[in-house]
Amino acid sequence: MLNFFYIIINRGYKLVFGNNYMLHAPLFLKVDDTLFDAQCHFSAHCLSFLPSLRGKRILDIGCGNGMLARYILKTYDPSFIYGVDIVAHQIDIAKINIEKDQEGRILFAVDDAQLLSTVGNQQFDIVICIESALHYPDKNRFLSQVKRVLAPGRIFSYSGSP
Repeated sequence: MLNFFYIIINRGYKLVFGNNYMLHAPLFLKVDDTLFDAQCHFSAHCLSFLPSLRGKRILDIGCGNGMLARYILKTYDPSFIYGVDIVAHQIDIAKINIEKDQEGRILFAVDDAQLLSTVGNQQFDIVICIESALHYPDKNRFLSQVKRVLAPGRIFSYSGSP
């Protein structure tokens, strides 16, 4: 069901707007904001609570089609960003959209947020999860994986419904 939902959303955005878009809520700040502008505003708002992302290793859990990860890479200059999502179709889209200058600094993989089997212990400075945790049935298992993959004293940022 989740797979089907995101296939439809991505196809809808492609059909209506001619492009892939982030799959989280928009934050319209001006009347003439485009959907992409509004999604960037929402992303910037969520990330504004974090210290500088420059030079950091970031894990984006529930990365969807990778648009947020690519936005973060372009805007905040982390050293590396790794996006995981359980929906293989989403990861396929994310991989197709990696730009040449992003290669080696951004990777995507199919992985379950409650397992994070593709991620080693204490690998990341910052873990973000924006509007995807509502899909994780076992929140305790998810949070224990976040704790496992974060380097000591590092940051977890969550946005969305429980």
